[in-house]
Amino acid sequence: MKLKLMRALTWLALKGRLYYVWSRVYRWLWERSFRDIELPTFETMEELLHFASEIQWRRDTWIQLWDAVGDPRATYARHVTGMQKDWASDCDDISIFIADRMRNMIVEGKLKHVTEVGMLSCPWMKRDGKIGGHNVCAFEYTSSMPSTSEDRVELIRRWGHASNWDGARPSLGHASVRDLVQDVVSKGAGEGGKSLGWALCNTDLELRRYDGGKDIVG
Repeated sequence: MKLKLMRALTWLALKGRLYYVWSRVYRWLWERSFRDIELPTFETMEELLHFASEIQWRRDTWIQLWDAVGDPRATYARHVTGMQKDWASDCDDISIFIADRMRNMIVEGKLKHVTEVGMLSCPWMKRDGKIGGHNVCAFEYTSSMPSTSEDRVELIRRWGHASNWDGARPSLGHASVRDLVQDVVSKGAGEGGKSLGWALCNTDLELRRYDGGKDIVG
């Protein structure tokens, strides 16, 4: 019964877009003073992820209604000025910052192999009934592999993710978004954990994909 209820609430928050709407309201209430901040550009993924690994993680509180996606400009400004220790900056803030800067690198032609990037939300229920979840920057990229022809290579599409987990080291080589979600749920929920559903939004917090995730388990 609890599992069905939590999946229904997940559907409402993600498919119903309440999570994204509230995040925009939160940004307007608390972060509109950061709108003129100029974000840094990065030359490589390694440089970007190293920077992201240094952003201090802090849990959302009642100000964020315990979960809101902050503006990347606010996350950056608070980090470089030392304000981060006094303000929340959890997985959604760090992941959307990575995604935003990856999008910038794509526009500048620095990530020609990346074809899509956004923030992936993966809530779950553990075997003991505890609810949790994680947000990651998810990206699709092309990778080469030997072709059946000796003098050719074939391009295949794969998915990767990066967040505050593992020092922002990326997890690569996933065949689909669902495989990526499986990886996140397995690591976060552990054996016996179950997905409550998942959603992929772009860097403007616009929903791109949603799935109930009923067959995804830890």
